[in-house]
Amino acid sequence: MKKIILSLLVAIIPSFVFAVEDFENLGTIPNNKAYKINKSVCGSRLFTQSDMENISLYLDCPLPESIANQIPNKFTDFEKREPNFNLLTKYQRVISANEWRERSQKYFNPDRALESYVKVVQRLNGLYLQLTENRNLIEIPFYNSRNELGPILDQFYRDRRDLLNDSYDHNQPLTGIKIAIDPGHIGGIWSEFEERHYIVKEAGTGRVLGANKEGDLSVRTALVLNKFLKESGAQVLLSRNEGGNFGHPYTLTSLYPESLMIMSELKKEVPYFRNNESTLLRNQLLLFFSKRRFIFEDWRFRTEAMNSFKPDLMIYIHYNAGGSSPDRQPIMAFVKGHVEKMRVENPYYRFRVVQDILRGDMFDGAALAYSAMIEMKKSMNLPIFNGESWRSDIIPLVLETPNDFPSDNSPTPRNMKGVYIWNLGVMKYADAPAMLTEGSFFDHSTEKYRLIEDMKKPVFDPSTRMYNYAEGIFKGILFYAGRK
Repeated sequence: MKKIILSLLVAIIPSFVFAVEDFENLGTIPNNKAYKINKSVCGSRLFTQSDMENISLYLDCPLPESIANQIPNKFTDFEKREPNFNLLTKYQRVISANEWRERSQKYFNPDRALESYVKVVQRLNGLYLQLTENRNLIEIPFYNSRNELGPILDQFYRDRRDLLNDSYDHNQPLTGIKIAIDPGHIGGIWSEFEERHYIVKEAGTGRVLGANKEGDLSVRTALVLNKFLKESGAQVLLSRNEGGNFGHPYTLTSLYPESLMIMSELKKEVPYFRNNESTLLRNQLLLFFSKRRFIFEDWRFRTEAMNSFKPDLMIYIHYNAGGSSPDRQPIMAFVKGHVEKMRVENPYYRFRVVQDILRGDMFDGAALAYSAMIEMKKSMNLPIFNGESWRSDIIPLVLETPNDFPSDNSPTPRNMKGVYIWNLGVMKYADAPAMLTEGSFFDHSTEKYRLIEDMKKPVFDPSTRMYNYAEGIFKGILFYAGRK
């Protein structure tokens, strides 16, 4: 029996409708609109705290990417907690020094920035992992031979394996397994705000047929998956239901004082912002920081709520956009890893990546992601993406899979086809093996029409894209759990 956890995530592109006058064109994004600023709204007066709850302002007053890129990472990284590095001492002798080096350099930290904080040292009784944090020296022994292997922590229901075997029910093969599902994004009235919104127009006439909202698509898929899993005996937690609900205590209005403070510090450090006192830029920055913090708290809270459920498996469900072609919209999956230098410099993220390397649950997530890709390909009748990385912080994952894993009939079925390593936001907080998958493209030339129509049908209609997406995930879980 193996450990399960699955996270599905997606990148989606926004679409808004604007009038022509009083706008500054910022260029074109992969969507059906030009990205523009409404200067008559954004630059006419200083926004106040009460303005922060006006969602339309976030749509009218986006911060241009060229300006956002001048903001140092520390001003947009909202994780300020101090971790307890002593918690890492429980991972004594769970891996060898060679395994540490391979995992770190190949999968988690290829730029090797972590080596400025963590190193392998020789002691009389063997090799140790050494960290110095807040003047506190921590040393964690590696095992030198398999005979020294310590207790394997954080492995899929390892401590409950006998209990689950004894309770196995052929009719409910997932009995006793705990699965947390996060339907990606928010949807509803928030879809434009979070830039997960695509307006669909009728070909020829230009008549608006509706909008595909990633948050709504993902929650429909999650509801179907929830049904499949519960019918198979699993205990399931949904991080949210339809309608968009927030568990975190923040509101856009409450984030106003913090945004002002960040702006003040930014001006002290970056000349561009210190020398530009325009009302337009001030308002754009206020909205930018409030929005970033609000979304950050939403996905952090949801993932940590899922962690408190102590699941054996975590699933993040998303749809995709912005990279399909008329004859192709491939599916793909992501697992945590590849933490870049700017993240390693944050103590909390540094703690998380060291912990993830030691416990190795990324490999559990990768195996699950691979089987999910194979099953989703069948149920959705879509190809698996197997191209090169399209971003510097994304690495294609190449691992040999067990001989009993399903084949996708490709020339190299033992490679993790369609699975990529990416240090996504939700991945930083998952306390179990995590996977993220991209479903169909909701801005695809034909798929966009199908999704509009499918959202009008009953939730559990087996003809919908949401149903066959959930079916592929479910079958992947069954296979990986060894209970098919």
